Amino acid sequence: MARLNLLLRDGIKTLVPYSSKTPKHKIKLDIMENPYPIPEAVKNKIKKAIDKIALNRYPDPEAEKLRLSISRYVGLPSDMILVGNGSDELILYILLAFSGKVIFPTPTFPMYEIIGKVASCETIGIPLISSFGLDCGRIIDEAKKSKSIIFIAYPNNPTGNCFDEKEIERIIEETDSIVIIDEAYYEFSKKSFVGLLPSYNRLAILRTFSKAFGLAGLRCGYILANKEFIGCIEKVKLPYNLNIISQEIVAICLEEKDSFEKIIEKIIAERERLSQELLKIEEIKVFPSSANFLFFKVEKPGIVYSLLLKEGILVKQVADGLRITTGTSDENKAFIEAMKRILNHSV
Repeated sequence: MARLNLLLRDGIKTLVPYSSKTPKHKIKLDIMENPYPIPEAVKNKIKKAIDKIALNRYPDPEAEKLRLSISRYVGLPSDMILVGNGSDELILYILLAFSGKVIFPTPTFPMYEIIGKVASCETIGIPLISSFGLDCGRIIDEAKKSKSIIFIAYPNNPTGNCFDEKEIERIIEETDSIVIIDEAYYEFSKKSFVGLLPSYNRLAILRTFSKAFGLAGLRCGYILANKEFIGCIEKVKLPYNLNIISQEIVAICLEEKDSFEKIIEKIIAERERLSQELLKIEEIKVFPSSANFLFFKVEKPGIVYSLLLKEGILVKQVADGLRITTGTSDENKAFIEAMKRILNHSV
């Protein structure tokens, strides 16, 4: 038998498989999922459409219908849009198409580093400065040393804040790097760099339908970029990369975007209510958020995490704190009550 480890690429040998196993729980508030189901009227429309789908046929490799729906939604031509099997696939395509080291602030979305290593790229994390700001100067200095691909989550995960817009523009202007702005939580922040796309052919924006539209199970994301940039990504894109059911359902949900906007408003309102409740607890320092989650610090976060899990509430321990996804009103209330009980017994 061959020793497979000897046949692995050098950059893969030390990688640990990404684990996303979910502990037993009653209330799930760990990975920024939308807590509300798809509206019933939209669900009925989806059921009718699925009945007509020919599953024996391959999906449209260009996802033309879906791209046109996204085009109407974002106000850009369809040739500036490319869809993929979640943002993770699109991040990989970017790293396969363009060469250079991968730069990102830390803490941030871990897949920039993980996929960077999978693609055999050098990965460089630049720690955030006070108040979770970008260390703009260090990012620029590092990018100027050699070819680079810079990822910036906007709002940032797990901190929830939108970085200073002028600093991001400075990074774009003062480097020759590929710059990727990950706007996974755009629908909650309402802030975007779409307006800069016509000016920079090395700028791209990532978005997803997993968060605001509650379609995490479909794994559908998209890139917005200059037509030339999209053409480069198409060189490495696999054929039929987005299945026919995802294409159809996402297009329907975009047609019914007003129904989802009401859900988004409800999540934002719940996030603010949850933040206010956490602010009342002396032992907790909660940070402002423009996403669908909150990041907060508390003494002994690992113990607090475990005690919450014992009560059936699953959150995320990350970056010397805890991150909680905004749940339903009842879920948020249960979390606050659990936190008060835990802290009253002193950790």
